[in-house]
Amino acid sequence: RQSVAARAATRWPAHDTVTRQQARQHVAALRAIGVEVLDDAPGAHGTWPVLLARLPNAQARDAVLRALWGEGIGIGVPFVRALPDYPGLGISADVPVARDFAARVLQVSNSPWLDPDAFLRIVTCIEETIRTTAPATARG
Repeated sequence: RQSVAARAATRWPAHDTVTRQQARQHVAALRAIGVEVLDDAPGAHGTWPVLLARLPNAQARDAVLRALWGEGIGIGVPFVRALPDYPGLGISADVPVARDFAARVLQVSNSPWLDPDAFLRIVTCIEETIRTTAPATARG
């Protein structure tokens, strides 16, 4: 195991560079369609295995999941619910911000193996879904 880890460590800098560059492009594409994407704190240096995109509402997030879940292109939900809402934990707290975050956040793969066509499919689906699930007053 140590030799496997040692060989993997030599590949890490190149992998980190690739995923960081790809993340910049993917984040820009998602923000261009009006999606909020969580980012590193100032001065921080993340590894970007996934992007966390917060959609405008839970309906949009759920619609994107229904459309793309079975395609195997790296869409998921990092938090099914807020921590106090998991049965059996015995946590009682009023956490409206956490509930809202869990309901709207979408995990998007930033794998180097996610090909450009698959990422375009994700962006197109999100853009269309936002457009069709936005409140009528927001659409004009």
